[in-house]
Amino acid sequence: MGLTTYYELTGKRRGEATELATKFKMRGMDTVVVQAAKEKKGTLITFDEEMAAKAREAVKILTSKDFMHTLNSNSAKTE
Repeated sequence: MGLTTYYELTGKRRGEATELATKFKMRGMDTVVVQAAKEKKGTLITFDEEMAAKAREAVKILTSKDFMHTLNSNSAKTE
């Protein structure tokens, strides 16, 4: 299972990231990451609680705490 994927930052993606920045009052790189997750209909896993709070309307978010809880829950089910 690959958790990291790289995408070219095209003009279209930059434009969508700019719209997210304006709508959610987010910083540049945060919006690029959120845009990629939204485009791919993926879940964004982040340690950044502030970004998570702002981006929840745009994409599915798991904070590091949520992710660890999910891993631990899944592990307990297989035991």
